[in-house]
Amino acid sequence: MDMENQEDAALRKPEKIDLWSFMLYDCKKVKDEGKERVAWYVYDWANQSVASAALAVLLPVFLNNIASDEAYKGTLSFPCPPTCTLQGGCPGVKYPCQACIAGVGKLQWDTKHLSPRAPMTVDFMFPVGPFEFAMKVTSLSVALQALLYITCGPMGDYGSHRKQGLIISTLLCCICLILYLCITKPSMYVVAGILTILMNGFFGLGTVFYNSFLPLLASEHKDYKASNGDQKLWQRIQNAMSGIGMVAGYVAGIITCVICAVIARKLTKKDGSSFFAGSGYRIGTRAALAFCGGWFLLFALWTFRFLREHKGKDLPAGERLIFKGWKNTYHTLREVMKYPETLKFALAWFVYSDACATLSTVGVLAGSDILCMDATSILYVVIEVHVVAIIGCYVFFWLEGHFKIPVKYVLMMLVGINVFISAWGMSGYFKSSKIGMRHEWEMFWPFGFFYGLMIGALHGYSRSTWADLSPPGKESEFFAFYAITDKGSSWLGPLVCAEIYKQTQSICAAFFFLCGMSIFGIFLISCVNHEKGMADVGRVPEREAHMFEEVTLASIEKFNLEMQHGHIDGLEGDEKDESEETAPA
Repeated sequence: MDMENQEDAALRKPEKIDLWSFMLYDCKKVKDEGKERVAWYVYDWANQSVASAALAVLLPVFLNNIASDEAYKGTLSFPCPPTCTLQGGCPGVKYPCQACIAGVGKLQWDTKHLSPRAPMTVDFMFPVGPFEFAMKVTSLSVALQALLYITCGPMGDYGSHRKQGLIISTLLCCICLILYLCITKPSMYVVAGILTILMNGFFGLGTVFYNSFLPLLASEHKDYKASNGDQKLWQRIQNAMSGIGMVAGYVAGIITCVICAVIARKLTKKDGSSFFAGSGYRIGTRAALAFCGGWFLLFALWTFRFLREHKGKDLPAGERLIFKGWKNTYHTLREVMKYPETLKFALAWFVYSDACATLSTVGVLAGSDILCMDATSILYVVIEVHVVAIIGCYVFFWLEGHFKIPVKYVLMMLVGINVFISAWGMSGYFKSSKIGMRHEWEMFWPFGFFYGLMIGALHGYSRSTWADLSPPGKESEFFAFYAITDKGSSWLGPLVCAEIYKQTQSICAAFFFLCGMSIFGIFLISCVNHEKGMADVGRVPEREAHMFEEVTLASIEKFNLEMQHGHIDGLEGDEKDESEETAPA
């Protein structure tokens, strides 16, 4: 058997599949069998410019800054001139100026002393402070995502709308990003907020259509077809594809964050003005946002070219597609309720996805407001997150396959990391604490490192787990509900954190809420029976599901025993007598 045939044979064995060999196999077959899978990976590469740079850093900081500049316009010059000293104050300054002290935050410096900055607001339906403005725009944007998911998400199951929806939503997202170049003064903060809401809505909708291709592409893998429906192989192929997409995305995230950092640094002075006369307000950040849109559009063209339509079923006679989404969502909810394990996981995802997403936004704004970091410095943290996220995807995929750890336990470990990060941030609420947003290095360790270790693997395993628990033929509809479950809660975290800040005037107080949500999410994940859920939706025969669960649990028991004896020899699973083999899982 030659090398290529040996490689193909290895891919047919679930335990032999690893991300590197799977990715190399698809790249070698990019002109034929691997063409669509590579096109699917490229979309992750494309959209990470938005997810990693724009949504994670540039927009939260930009929204906070533009609202702050408008709120304090005419009453607080920014920043204090370098002539200010603790001994002599700021003589000759017309207005009290703003000074930012790392670990303390933004203070007001008049001619005599430093004092807390007086709270100011802008009008956004009702008066809100700069931090609240950034958080509530985020909350509204994910609420729009949920609305779009309900209206448009299930359309992917009918006719040729799956690929059309992916293309249209991607184009609209890119246009919104490029339009940030038109935000030329602080008084346009409302326009900036509206653009953010629309852009995030279209971005999320495109992700729904994109995710719905995953189970279809895994089912069309030639080795799965040759295996006579081996569900373990199908699950590993799906996990591998999900992991490769995440890795490709995080590599692209590193590149785009570096480029955005260079753009922001080169085009902007420390006071936010441009090096080029007449080029407008905060041109560095706005140019970086436009670049993110251009990157997304450029590489998405590859996906549009090589990803087939995968036409869905015909629309029933008398039905109108615009209302089909709402009707299907109602029926999907009823359908999900027929599958107890799918419903349990939906509730768990509802909780822990909100905690993890909100942690990122709160951390970025804490770095900006408490640690006095500019957008460029925070982008360096995001670069670290992406480097570690690539490692995290490989590490947890290897742990799952080598030790045969059930996916739900992997998810519990990952959300546990979110608990640790939140607990660290909580400590900053207490004035006597020496850690918890007191030093700039904390943004790199533990926040950046552990968030990166967790986030890539978490999304990959969550995405593939939901595919496992979705009935065959209803992938797009169920992935729309998956996104609704995510965004149906993601408006809650920013809104609650904004209210906590309003009442306490402490960003660190928000970490208490995020820690509690993460712990509750772990509890909900522990209640999910993954294998039974796959059997319920028809992904694997029930008897096979029970046998698979026994084997994986036996492997964990053996691993624990070997750890107690200080050695690990293998994880093939202990032999059982006949009575043990037939016992219920």
